[in-house]
Amino acid sequence: MDDARLPSDPEALLEVLRQYLDYLRGEVSTAVNALNNRLNAIADAARELSALELGADGARELERLRLEAERATTITHGLLHRLEGTTPGAIPRISRPDPVALAPPAHVLVVEDDPANRSVATRLLQRAGHLVTACEDGVEALEVLDMGGVDCVVCDVRMPLLSGQGLFEQVEEQLPEAAERFVFVTGDSSLPETRAFLERTGQPVIAKPYESAELLGAVSLVLERTRPAGSP
Repeated sequence: MDDARLPSDPEALLEVLRQYLDYLRGEVSTAVNALNNRLNAIADAARELSALELGADGARELERLRLEAERATTITHGLLHRLEGTTPGAIPRISRPDPVALAPPAHVLVVEDDPANRSVATRLLQRAGHLVTACEDGVEALEVLDMGGVDCVVCDVRMPLLSGQGLFEQVEEQLPEAAERFVFVTGDSSLPETRAFLERTGQPVIAKPYESAELLGAVSLVLERTRPAGSP
């Protein structure tokens, strides 16, 4: 921050400091969230490898790596929760420890530009029995939605080319029924414009990093709302 450009009026100075703090908080949150999701991907891969025949030494080393990754995610998860806790008016987290059991497969579209985040969400939903289509940006997602057959959209807010907000607004105009199927995932809930957009949609929101039950619960909530009674 350039001291020579700071306003002399106390109220204006206070507002500048608030904006600067929000900016820094957002940058830290983005960096820690990226680290957290990569650690989750490492731990997830280690759990899958544990079923392979690696020998006693290999199995011990794999277990050590898994435990270290999980301990590190506990630290990053806690830090992000503390960052969220300092944000006034942050979007509340969706938390449903016991997601409603719905008969799979539901077709879930995951829209996420970060490969690690996309992989973690895809694997989690597939393990829950869902059919998953994964896209790396809103432009690709819009093409999938145009073809129909999507029951739920798990969508990041901040993406290149076409953001989650841009995608949702186009869907509202072109495919209004699909707008009711969104679950938003964000690490930017500290930004006033993001909060205002998410509150306007009325759709479930989960904040990064999230527990598996939060994502599955939010998807179940959307399916409850949008699927006709008695449908599979």
